[in-house]
Amino acid sequence: TWLVVQGLEPKTAYQFSVLAQNKLGTGPFSEVVTVTTGGYPISTPEPLVLLTPPRCLTANRTQQGVLLTWLPPANHSSPIDRYIIEFRLGERWEVLDDLIPATETEIIARDLIQ
Repeated sequence: TWLVVQGLEPKTAYQFSVLAQNKLGTGPFSEVVTVTTGGYPISTPEPLVLLTPPRCLTANRTQQGVLLTWLPPANHSSPIDRYIIEFRLGERWEVLDDLIPATETEIIARDLIQ
């Protein structure tokens, strides 16, 4: 949904349009947009880095419930807002807790069915 176009001249007007293509053929072009490049130095946007899952999830049964522990994602360059724990009974996923602070790396799941 985005592309950095390399090799453009500074302070130059360019026109861009996009079209989609698949095995059925080519669609129509989008509207044309005109943009003028800035002067040097040229800065490029930071690449989008998707957040990887938390690591090393373990589950241990205790007298209080199931103790779940994990490590934060390896590439969390942006701050983590919170964690969400889901569980599955049969085919359906349910939310156990969706307000776990980002500073926490463990939770006790209580009152689970045997």
